Amino acid sequence: MKVAGDWVFYLHILRGGKIAYSTEGTNFFRRHYASTANTTYRKEVFYRELGVANRTIQSLYNVPMSVLEACVESSKKLYDHYVGGSAEEFLRWYDHDSIIRARADRLPNVMVSTIGFYPGGAEILPIRLANEFKRQGISVSLFSAGIPKREDGVRRMLRNDVPVIETSNIESVKAIIHDFGIEALNSHQWYVQKYPVDVPDVFSELGAHVAALHGMIEHGNGVTDEQLRIADKGVSTWVYTAEKNLVPFSDISLYDKSSPRFVKVPNGLQPPEIVPISRVQMGIPEDAFVLCCVSRAIPDKGWGEAIQAVELARSLSGRDIRIILVGNGLVYDEYCQSGAPDFVYLAGFSDNSVGHYAAADMGIMLSTFRSESFPLTIVDCLFAGKPYIATDVGDIKNMLTIESGVAGEIIGLEDWVVPIESAARVIAAFATDERKYQEAVGLVKDVSSRYRIDAVAAQYLRLFERDIQQHRAQLAKAEGSGVTVQDL
Repeated sequence: MKVAGDWVFYLHILRGGKIAYSTEGTNFFRRHYASTANTTYRKEVFYRELGVANRTIQSLYNVPMSVLEACVESSKKLYDHYVGGSAEEFLRWYDHDSIIRARADRLPNVMVSTIGFYPGGAEILPIRLANEFKRQGISVSLFSAGIPKREDGVRRMLRNDVPVIETSNIESVKAIIHDFGIEALNSHQWYVQKYPVDVPDVFSELGAHVAALHGMIEHGNGVTDEQLRIADKGVSTWVYTAEKNLVPFSDISLYDKSSPRFVKVPNGLQPPEIVPISRVQMGIPEDAFVLCCVSRAIPDKGWGEAIQAVELARSLSGRDIRIILVGNGLVYDEYCQSGAPDFVYLAGFSDNSVGHYAAADMGIMLSTFRSESFPLTIVDCLFAGKPYIATDVGDIKNMLTIESGVAGEIIGLEDWVVPIESAARVIAAFATDERKYQEAVGLVKDVSSRYRIDAVAAQYLRLFERDIQQHRAQLAKAEGSGVTVQDL
């Protein structure tokens, strides 16, 4: 581009939050008849590139139609003064039709929310979705409530060109939605979804609020029926990963099976570049059968039960079975202080969970976490090409199962208690029966293909666009009938 290439560059970079544009004049240049600018105004390239810049604006930003019309009008005045050709020639050079198409095809301005940069499926998925939205060309920002202590490794997972807004003030969130022109919010925690309980109109300017359920509402967190009813009014679509997520809505007659407001969408990941952690680095023999658990180190994630099951499986099988535990938290701290058996490797927090899974033979999580829905750590393991052993909580059974079988093994809980002996027998069987193990490995690729983040993000984008269109239709209908936005 000869004329407006810098404008187009700035229009893209602005969406990364690193620079701002001011209409104030800060430097000036002399205009005279023989200037380069005046010469350029007489050429087709000038009007073509003005059109490209305008098309870029229309494709990236939600500007009023009056702005588009003013741009066309001022460009036409220049054309008339310096070229003096026909209106048809101007529109052809300016490519007005492509600008209108770009405006119609513009993707929504999206904000993804999280409570903070902290290890956890409901905290990691928003980051991965924001990254993928950015990759797909969507204008996206990440809102963090900044509640838990920041984990720098989690913060580094977010692309550098995704702007971050961090505040715990709900009124500030309302202002951000207005000032940033946010059209679609994608929330992932009840903490944010219940904002209307305190500030009723916090989400009133959104065209879409697609709220993902991660198991927080149906188990604890002090969610009352009245709070859920209030929050529901501020949500256009609820996304769930497990049927149990819907129970609180069914209990108070908010869930209708035929309603398009409840949509099942799997969680997803970007298939990673796999860099296995060296077994030598961890002091693990190459011929050992190795399990790996990546999770928060809290009691309900079953680190203690997994160690007990591995210890018994070693005795049952006569094989050298090891387990790698990746994550931080209370249980990790306790093991660091009191010590762990020799067959346990404590990795602590790592942003290369896939690398640890790749170093193992199988993943494992003997969870009794009642809020478990769709643990992304299982998808990490599948992307590393390894099958998984897990307790039957949340949607884990469906995650690992396809028509031809299970990519690993599901262990039923007994009154929410892990049956250690059953788990040990499962581990011992995989460690000693090569055919059984290879059959599970053979299912991993087909199972994992369902959880690519690009496919999952595309489903969310379709929901944003659908809900925004419905919202606009409601506003248009209300304007025609004299109903106010507040009434809606």
